[in-house]
Amino acid sequence: MIPVFADFLFDGVERWQLGFDNPNKAAILFAELVIFGVWLVQCRQAVWFWCGYVVATVSAFALLHTISRGGLLACGIGLTMVWGAAKAGIIRGKRLILIVLSLIFLFLSAVHLKVHKRCMHGVVDEDASIKNRIVLWASAPAMFRAASRGWGIGRSGEAYIKWFQPTDRQERYRTLVNSHLTWLVEIGWGLGFLYLYGWCCALWSGWKMRDSIDHGLCIGEAICLFIGGVFSSVLESIWLWIVPILSFSVSFRLASSRRLFSAKGFLLCGCVVLIMVCGLVVYPVSDCPLIRKFKDGVRCGEGGSEICLFADPDVLGGEFYMRELRDALKTRSGTINVISTVPDISHTADLIVLSGQECHRIHDVTKLHPDKRVLLISPPFELYELLRHTVTHNRIRIWIGALSNSPFLDAGDSVTVFLGADQYIPLWGERTFELIGDWQKGGQIKLTQEELSDITAIIRAAPSDNSALANLSPNSCPSSKLR
Repeated sequence: MIPVFADFLFDGVERWQLGFDNPNKAAILFAELVIFGVWLVQCRQAVWFWCGYVVATVSAFALLHTISRGGLLACGIGLTMVWGAAKAGIIRGKRLILIVLSLIFLFLSAVHLKVHKRCMHGVVDEDASIKNRIVLWASAPAMFRAASRGWGIGRSGEAYIKWFQPTDRQERYRTLVNSHLTWLVEIGWGLGFLYLYGWCCALWSGWKMRDSIDHGLCIGEAICLFIGGVFSSVLESIWLWIVPILSFSVSFRLASSRRLFSAKGFLLCGCVVLIMVCGLVVYPVSDCPLIRKFKDGVRCGEGGSEICLFADPDVLGGEFYMRELRDALKTRSGTINVISTVPDISHTADLIVLSGQECHRIHDVTKLHPDKRVLLISPPFELYELLRHTVTHNRIRIWIGALSNSPFLDAGDSVTVFLGADQYIPLWGERTFELIGDWQKGGQIKLTQEELSDITAIIRAAPSDNSALANLSPNSCPSSKLR
């Protein structure tokens, strides 16, 4: 692979990325090669010294060109482990002079590339990259707690934006910009425990092997890879695992297995990981409504009025419609279940909300829950035309924008027309809770068996597509009501 330059710049300096999608991944690979090269430099044989010298010098030069703070930190800590286990006085004479000259060259290169300025961002000057990471990582415990089975592979960034990102922020994320936190919230509690346990055992074994083989290569590579995963989502690249796995393979063949594998060590790792997982589960979270993910939906809020929502994002304001729900729950107590199947409707729900194309579920909803109140937000035109003349009681309500189906609107007692609105009803989250309050003030409404049969017959005839449009004739638009 050869360096590939993209639009990754710092202060006018291009950042190398080595064919990866971002420089941080390239930086960790270069850091691993630096550690491996330094390990070879400590060999007495001349051929291995020169191989290590070339690998370490070229990789360090390339690492500086990535200008990645996480990569530099991972490399520094990994090298500390390697040199900490090195034999004293093994590098001297001409070899030492050559290494000192290389260090001077790398130092001048770092100054020319303005690496020092990059490293000072966030320490002396405010850095948006660091601030955004802190905000993002602070939500990880709540995300981990909210989904015991995980949010799903590749869905951590989407889940964060929808349910946990502060509603006044607009950054978009694919991951949590941290490989470990990303995978923990995606795979859930059980697999998350095994993931952390694997890392703990690997680091423990590497630490034990620092005295069992030449110069602690194993622990240096393991820590480099682990730290790289802390500061960015880099562990998804298989290329970054090759050098650490090879170093572990060689180390296990050279080290004494009886020293590495002990019941005491595995038990200690298990206890440490258990404490970490429990800490994530009970970590205090504020300024965020209670979020719980279940099999086919998400529960938002706690106590108060309960709403079951079948969401059509095209009608509710786009893919981030749930931000409006969270804003509505900031000033009131309430619970909203965002569901996708009728059996998930809670028996304690105060209101069932169907929106857009999801309104076609009304037959199944009223059949399974004939006593529940139902709100239809911007139903499809053909369904609206079938319902508006027959829904005369207060059990089912329809909300529709005056611009969405004009001139076919007719505002009956159960139809609320919002003037100036299209399919999207402004502040629909707040208005939904207000509707529940109005209903509760009016007391319970009992439907006769004849009304239930009439509703069922009309809804059963509702088409599932737009074929009814051709059979409908335009009506004059009566005066609309805004309720």
